[in-house]
This record gives sequence, structure tokens and C-alpha cells, in this order.
Amino acid sequence: MSVNKKSLKNVEGLFDKTPQALFGRLRSDLRAAAIEWEKGIQGRLRGPLPGPGRRSNTLHRRTGALARSMRQNVGGRSLPSLNMRLSSAGVPYARLHELGGVITPKRAKFLTIPMPDNMTPAGVTRKSARAALSEGRTGAGRFGVIFLRTRKGLFIVRTGARRRISSALGQTRVNKHGRTVSKNTTRKDTFEFLFRLVKRVKVDPRLGFFKTWDKQVPKLRRNLADSLGLELRDAKGRA
Repeated sequence: MSVNKKSLKNVEGLFDKTPQALFGRLRSDLRAAAIEWEKGIQGRLRGPLPGPGRRSNTLHRRTGALARSMRQNVGGRSLPSLNMRLSSAGVPYARLHELGGVITPKRAKFLTIPMPDNMTPAGVTRKSARAALSEGRTGAGRFGVIFLRTRKGLFIVRTGARRRISSALGQTRVNKHGRTVSKNTTRKDTFEFLFRLVKRVKVDPRLGFFKTWDKQVPKLRRNLADSLGLELRDAKGRA
């Protein structure tokens, strides 16, 4: 994205005729607009986390990689070469968050979506699905890891001690009164939901890279027009 003489059609004929003082004024206007854009986009990435189990259509800073990827630069040494560049580099998912899209697994059958039980207060995943499943297979620690299907979907779940896995799955027994009851399924501390397994995830546009810039355009146009008017007035006075 750039702003240069081609995008300022109303004044392009004057660029080669006005003194260097106008270049300084226009460059300052572009720098001010670029800084405001950067503040705006950083502000969009600084919102509070939605909290465990709650969804949000806004971005929230976790690693900070996306925020650090935002760049603004005003270049050029004269009016004909004056330009501004706003960009995001080194973060492949920036485009997805800006334009939206659908994510599907490439090498596996499912995508693993971290659940609140497996996330820090900052929203970072505590343990990967691979590590959790490996722990379940090897019996490391005092937990077992299973796949559990509920009415809300398929999950990777960590249970209590391995001896309770079968009862946690809801196996039944007949009590002394001849009634069929579930064994130990009422214990709330039996399960920790680590991941939800899904085949696709739709990401809505929510970065606002271009929208944040669009908000700066009216003010920038006014500032550029004011700077041009001031310079033309000063030039007339010098003449």
C-alpha cells in the first residue's frame, strides 16, 4: 500500500514545480497518518481476552508476533519519489485474519482446538495434542488421555487416575435394588477437556488492516490540501 503522486491526482501537476519546502510538509503529513494507522492497528491487537469458554470476533495479543509484524515507512527524497508503505511481514496468518477464510487439516483428519482447561490466562495452549496423547499412551504421570464424543462434538479429554478411565466413560452396574446406575460419573473432577476435534474452522475477517487505514484517509486529504494551500500562499508571497 502506498501513497505517492499517482494517487494524488489533484496535485500531481504541481509536484515538479513547487519548492522543496512543500516536500517537507507533505512528508510530515504522511508520517503523521502512518503513525496514527500504526497506533490504530496496535490498539486492535491489545483488547482484553474474552475469558474461558467465551468466543470473540476480535483479535487478542498472545505471542505478540502479529503486532510486531506491522510496519509503516515514509520514503523518498523529493516530491516525485515521496511514498508511504504500510505492511505486515513474516506472519503468514496475517492475511487470513484480514480477509477471512476456512482452515482445514493438511496432514491429519482433524484440527485440534484448545479448550479453556488447557489454556493459560493469556490464552496460550499449555500442552499440545501430540504431547497429551503421548502421555496417555505411555501412562506418564497419574492421568489418562482418551477420546470422548458428546452431543457437542469429539474431544481429547484427560481423566483422573488410569483405574478410573473405564468408569469415567460411563460404564454401568446393577445396584442392590436391581437398578442400572453409572459408576463414578458424577465426579466433576474426572475430566479435563483439552482439545475439541473439528474438520474445518471458519475465520471471519477481523484484523482491520485496510479499514484502519481508510479511517485516516479523510484527515490525510485535508492535511495535504492545507499544506499545499499554505505553500502556494507562501510561494505567492515570495514572488
